[in-house]
Amino acid sequence: MGKLFRAISAEHRKLWYKRSNSIYFAVVTILTLFVALYVWAVGSDSSVERMSIMNSRYAQSAFAVDSYSDTNWGVELSEDIEQWRGEITDLSVRLGELEGTRSHYTVSTEIRLLQKKVATAEYMLENSITPVSTKAYDSAIFCMWLMLPVVGFLALVASSDLFAGEFTRGTITTVLPRPATRIKQYTAKIVTSILYSSLLMLTVFAVSMLACGLFIGGTNGTYVGYVNEKIYVTTLSAHCGEVFLCFIAALAVIVALCAALGNLTRSRTVSAALPFALMCVSLFFGDSLGAIGNLVLGSTLFSTLDLGAALCFVPNFSGISFTTCAISVGLHFLVFVICGYNFLKKDIT
Repeated sequence: MGKLFRAISAEHRKLWYKRSNSIYFAVVTILTLFVALYVWAVGSDSSVERMSIMNSRYAQSAFAVDSYSDTNWGVELSEDIEQWRGEITDLSVRLGELEGTRSHYTVSTEIRLLQKKVATAEYMLENSITPVSTKAYDSAIFCMWLMLPVVGFLALVASSDLFAGEFTRGTITTVLPRPATRIKQYTAKIVTSILYSSLLMLTVFAVSMLACGLFIGGTNGTYVGYVNEKIYVTTLSAHCGEVFLCFIAALAVIVALCAALGNLTRSRTVSAALPFALMCVSLFFGDSLGAIGNLVLGSTLFSTLDLGAALCFVPNFSGISFTTCAISVGLHFLVFVICGYNFLKKDIT
C-alpha cells in the first residue's frame, strides 16, 4: 500500500505541476456564479428569455411555483392529490391508445412522475410533514447539472494528459518498468483523475449551494423522496448531497473511459472527446433514447449515466429502477477500468 500511496502522490504532483489545472477551479467558480445568477433571474422574472435547455426536468423542478400556504397546506395538498389521481386515470386511458408510438413514452413518464407526486404527498399528509419551499435547493441541483458537462470537459482534459499524454511524451516506459508497478501506476492515475474531477465538482456544489441560498433563500426542511417505488425521508441539504454523489459517479465513469481510450489510442483528443460526447448525449438526450423502448439501450450509459435524474425524478427508461441505473453505471466503470489496464498491459512490455 505504501508504494501505491507514493504513486498516487507522484501523479498528483504531475497533475498540479500544470498551472492550467489550478486555474480550472477559478473558471468553474466564476461560471457557476453566472449560471446561478441566470437561473435566479429566469426563475424570478418570467419575461427573461429562456434557452431550450430550460425545459429539462431539472429546470421545471427549479422553476416550479411553491403554492402551499402555512395554514391550509393539508387541504391544498389533498386537493392536489385528487387532481393528480384524476390525471393519472386520464393518461392511463390515453396510454393504451398510443402503444408503439413515441407519445407512449411521454405519457408513461408523466404517469410515473404523477405517481411519485401522489406517493410523496400522501406520506407527508399521513406524517404531518409541512411542505417547505425547495426552490433554492432545486435551483442548486439545476446549476450543478448545467455545470456537469463543463466539469467533465475540464476533468477529461487533465485526465487525458495523465494517460495518453504519457505515450505522447514517451515517459510511459520509464514509469511502468514491471507488471507489479504497472497496475499500481495505473491505479494511481485513475484515483488521481477521479479525485481531481471530484474536487472540481465539489467546488461547483459549494458555490451553487451558497449562491442559490443567497439569491433565493430557503430553509433546510424535510425532503420526502420516492425511489424504487419506496418512500425515503431525509433533509433537503442531504438530498442535494446525494445528487452531488450521483454526479461524481458520472464523472468517475467518463474518467475510466478516458483511461481506457488513452491507453488504447494513445491520443489525448480521442480519449477526451469520446467520453465528453457520451456525457453530453446522456445528459441532454437520455430521455429521448429512453423513448425508443429498447431494454438493452435503456440499460446502457446513454440512458443511465445521469443518476441524478433517476434519483430526483424517474429513470429515463420506464422498465428499470434507480438501482438498475446505479448497477449499470458501476458495471460500466469496472469494464472501462479493466479494459484500460489490459490495453496498457498489451502495449507496455
